[in-house]
Amino acid sequence: MATKDAVKELLGSLLARNELVIADFTDAQFVDAAILEVLLQADREAQGHGSTFRLQLGTAPIVDLVFEIAGISDVLDCAATREEALARGSR
Repeated sequence: MATKDAVKELLGSLLARNELVIADFTDAQFVDAAILEVLLQADREAQGHGSTFRLQLGTAPIVDLVFEIAGISDVLDCAATREEALARGSR
């Protein structure tokens, strides 16, 4: 299980060097408010760099429910599969 700080550091590093960053949550069995906060921060950071941050879903039902309740798919660029995430390219 990754910690908030580890995920934040990794995403920040990737966003600084890439036009498109896809956070693959397909194997996630649990997310909490701290991770949701990191994902929202990553999206804001990507916008500041002119890059694209995309969330790949297809997660466990409980994780899907958390994302749905939090309204993540209304705020973040989400894709159901890796193919979909890559096919849309960057901004």
